[in-house]
Amino acid sequence: MYNVDMINRLYLNISESILQLAIELDRQGDYIRLKTLGIDQKFIKKLSQYPNTHLTQLCQFTVPFIETSINNRVLELAIKQFEQELHKESTFDQLLINGATLSFLEEYTTLDKHEFTRRRKRLSLKNVGNTKNPSIDDGFKIDNIWEQIPETMPIVEKYLFVSKRLSIPISTLCAHHRSMGLN
Repeated sequence: MYNVDMINRLYLNISESILQLAIELDRQGDYIRLKTLGIDQKFIKKLSQYPNTHLTQLCQFTVPFIETSINNRVLELAIKQFEQELHKESTFDQLLINGATLSFLEEYTTLDKHEFTRRRKRLSLKNVGNTKNPSIDDGFKIDNIWEQIPETMPIVEKYLFVSKRLSIPISTLCAHHRSMGLN
């Protein structure tokens, strides 16, 4: 739980960091990013003359001169992108757990051999040996479910869906599709 002293210290650190960032952006001539901070350049010239200890003292002024706000539109976009990344990461793990091979992942995702191996170790997955062709009965089940899946669903999601639904490894689904000339 946050207490008042902790919040005041945090505000002080943020204020100092923002002032130091403004000074650095001015030195670099990055006036576009500097403008987004909302600080007048005449103050930056004065601030850049102070040592860090003086900046710390300045930030302890009784009335806060740095206000923080949240850009909700940008936050919404950041959350959306973050959730998409989480979904993608979860999908990669689910593919591995459900028997996707390296060749499958290289073809349909951005995972490479190094990442494939790293993730399998992290998930404690063992090699399952050679890919098996499904039985005739399982082949019919695969085809039946596959036909019911909307065409708009991404291919990776289709394989994952069928694998989970039938408890058949993705490598076996791929072997079935290859034998049917679909892959």
